[in-house]
Amino acid sequence: VGPIAEEWVFRACMCPLLFAAGLPDGANVAVASVIFGAAHLHHRFDARERWAAVLVQFTYTSLFGAYSAYLFLRTGLVYGPIAAHVFCNYMGLPSFYDMVEHRRRHVVTGAYIIGIVGFVLSVAVDTSFRPAIFASIFWPEQAGCGVDAI
Repeated sequence: VGPIAEEWVFRACMCPLLFAAGLPDGANVAVASVIFGAAHLHHRFDARERWAAVLVQFTYTSLFGAYSAYLFLRTGLVYGPIAAHVFCNYMGLPSFYDMVEHRRRHVVTGAYIIGIVGFVLSVAVDTSFRPAIFASIFWPEQAGCGVDAI
């Protein structure tokens, strides 16, 4: 229920309002992600978490909020952000301590690095070239690039 409710509020409701207010897609992603991260600051007061732990949670929820807002704006649909949210909640944060202690830590560390770099590059290419794939009203796409060019 959590991922559906959060994605509905923070993506399906907030991102179109920011879009209607005239924010460009990059600013929309930034504002929505910081608000999403701030919505998780209550753990400092509810669970009496230490500020360091809350700062870590704010950072990763803001980063996830940015990706989720990007997914919503890119596709114009809330299904992708919900699926990503469910997946991330299920998997949790990677255990970097286990990575360092792993008997094949160089292979595991390399896999982490390759995965992160590949993810960042794929999003960067999509945001730079903006291929016409989803026809979202929130995301200006390039004509002659993407599925319609085939």
